[in-house]
Amino acid sequence: MESEGELSMNIEKFTQKARNIIIDTQNIAISLGQQEVDLEHLHLALVRQTDGLIPKILRGMNIDVEQYKDDLEQEVNRRPRIHGNVQPYISRRLSEAIIRAEQQAEIFKDEYVSVEHMYIAVIEDRWDFTTRILNKYGITKDKF
Repeated sequence: MESEGELSMNIEKFTQKARNIIIDTQNIAISLGQQEVDLEHLHLALVRQTDGLIPKILRGMNIDVEQYKDDLEQEVNRRPRIHGNVQPYISRRLSEAIIRAEQQAEIFKDEYVSVEHMYIAVIEDRWDFTTRILNKYGITKDKF
């Protein structure tokens, strides 16, 4: 069983864009002085990709991506900040989302985990904020 803070994944099974999202996820938390790297950081990193696939798909769903991103940024900014040089750690929710993304790749018989698999893993999260924001924008796994 994995302990909180440890992320067991085979990075070789991730596309380059998915790897970059993982780095962006951590960088968002670090830039805000947040010790815990959580699912909201991943969610924001996926939606922030300027020319990325996720924003393109969302625009195709008639989602106001800028407003959606602003809502995510507000939520991420509410998270606790730590002063000093503290090593960030991966939350259990984020670890579980990465596992779900790997499972999505297997379900779709894809060789690599991509940003689409990661976004589906976010959609499948049942945390209060995630459910609220997805409902606000009418985002469901089926629609996506």
